[in-house]
Amino acid sequence: MTQEAPLYRKIISFFLKEIAEVRLRAGDRLPTELEIAEQFGVSRITVIRAMRELEHQKLLYRVKGKGTFVREDLDSRNDASVRHEAMAESGSEPYDRESFGRSSIPLISVIMSDSEHSGQEILLGIEHAARKHGYYVSFHNAMLDPRLERSLLEKLAQDARGIIVYPCAGLNNIDVFSGMTIRRFPYVVIDHPLEGIEAPLFSPDNERGSYEMTRHLIRLGHERIAFIAPGLYLHPSLRQRYKGYCRALIEAGIPVRPEWIESEDWHPDVTPGDLQRETAALLKRWLDGSFRPTALLAGNDILAIHLIKSAQLAGIVVPEELSVAGFDNLAMTEYLEVPLTTVSQPFYEMGKYAADSLIRFIRDGAPIEGKLLETGLVIRASTSVPPER
Repeated sequence: MTQEAPLYRKIISFFLKEIAEVRLRAGDRLPTELEIAEQFGVSRITVIRAMRELEHQKLLYRVKGKGTFVREDLDSRNDASVRHEAMAESGSEPYDRESFGRSSIPLISVIMSDSEHSGQEILLGIEHAARKHGYYVSFHNAMLDPRLERSLLEKLAQDARGIIVYPCAGLNNIDVFSGMTIRRFPYVVIDHPLEGIEAPLFSPDNERGSYEMTRHLIRLGHERIAFIAPGLYLHPSLRQRYKGYCRALIEAGIPVRPEWIESEDWHPDVTPGDLQRETAALLKRWLDGSFRPTALLAGNDILAIHLIKSAQLAGIVVPEELSVAGFDNLAMTEYLEVPLTTVSQPFYEMGKYAADSLIRFIRDGAPIEGKLLETGLVIRASTSVPPER
């Protein structure tokens, strides 16, 4: 049984249709609140609620003592969004209500897979872009749990007008994402592409960043460079970093050795103590082997930090005896005992571009084009020339 729409939404639907079909034009004055109340047989409070919603959608504006008017700049906008909202409110286009969300305020939602290290900068970029457009942001953390991510996606697709998601790795929720694509619900992804789905992606150039860092190590004189990344075969972004590492070695005429590539699928809930023990065991295996690497390239800064600590505990001096490089340029890495050489990611810009593009699509119907953002080398004290053989 279909639930009847609230009275205030009937008023919204009526005026959206009037605007979409150009019976109300930019600058036109609407009837008074009392006239609208009499027309629809509702209270003045109901009319006020409907008018406020249309103001939030930037379709109307009020002038004290003069009345309510259609926005003067409405003609300069792509009216596709107005038409979509009108069709959704009238029920003649069933998917578009979900596509533009049910929230009575202009709201986009953000789902991070884990916000501990980089989420603040990403969210800051999103919030600044949203504020510029008059939108609000709700923030949610999936905690690297695909089940929680699924629950958040299903709920927020009903409440928000669009979603920015930093996906958990894997194909666990591919049905949810593909369903959102089919329904044309506005969403974009950051950093991790959705394999098999052409969703707009805003990501650093992971391959280029790893390629440039590996070239830096080669220029220093390193030929025995090991690569470590947890979940290498699960995370698309880490596979891109691995690809850049391989490309730089091959271009330099250095064969890629399987014993120098490590991809431990550590559980997301691994404790710092457990991670320290794992990296210590890994480092011991490498350094006790017949092909001892002189440099380590970690898939992220956290791993690099643990590798440096494991080396120091084993009596290995960084960088004189072993160079270590990371990827992310987290704020802490500048202030370590051995400041970390790493690849900087444009976290703020990634969030800003994602939010700006998503909101322009929701508001104006502007096509969303993903963006590959430049990374940069940050050379610090954890890398140097290799030790003499």
